[in-house]
Amino acid sequence: MVADRAPRVPGVDEFAFRRGCTYGTVLVDGEAGRVVDVLPDRTSATFAAWLTEHPGEGRGAGPLVMP
Repeated sequence: MVADRAPRVPGVDEFAFRRGCTYGTVLVDGEAGRVVDVLPDRTSATFAAWLTEHPGEGRGAGPLVMP
């Protein structure tokens, strides 16, 4: 189930669907310890679009580090 809102404490990591070929991004709720969504690639544009579509209360509270 995809969350309607971004988690207050987001966790973001990349992983390989297929080693060396296809990568994705997993978004987790750092407080609840659960997966929020899985994105089809690891680009910052895809992540930024997800954040735009899922507003959250936690943004602005600290730095958001993007690779």
